[in-house]
Amino acid sequence: MAIHKEILDNQLYLYMNGNLIYKRWLATGQSMVFDVMAYDKYTLVSINDKASDNTGSLPSNMASFENAHRHSIFNKRAVQDSLTCGCFYCLQVFAPKEINEWVEEDNDKTGTALCPYCGVDAVLGSASGYPVDNISFLTSMHERWL
Repeated sequence: MAIHKEILDNQLYLYMNGNLIYKRWLATGQSMVFDVMAYDKYTLVSINDKASDNTGSLPSNMASFENAHRHSIFNKRAVQDSLTCGCFYCLQVFAPKEINEWVEEDNDKTGTALCPYCGVDAVLGSASGYPVDNISFLTSMHERWL
């Protein structure tokens, strides 16, 4: 398996076996995953770029993933206070201002963010303290919860 990283015009491209699998716009932090299956639990090569800006570390146990999952509900205030958001369903990374739909009920004190790309309530904000812009983290959450 060959992984190739390329940075052109302030955009990061990741290729696996010659196929584009991931693109990140470095100026905005937005990203797009083109091949979700490239990041399965059997991938032998780390997709973390050693020189990347991902500062959070991955949770080390299942309890940590369960705690992270708690931040995906009733999260409107935390998401709005975040610099970046990530969806562990579709693995997209985006700015909080892109969210335009929330699950809100009359008795809720706060809403739950719906991903602007897939519409699923699997959004975590960076204010949660988890590495929401780390594709390995989002993939691990995806495998655990979906």
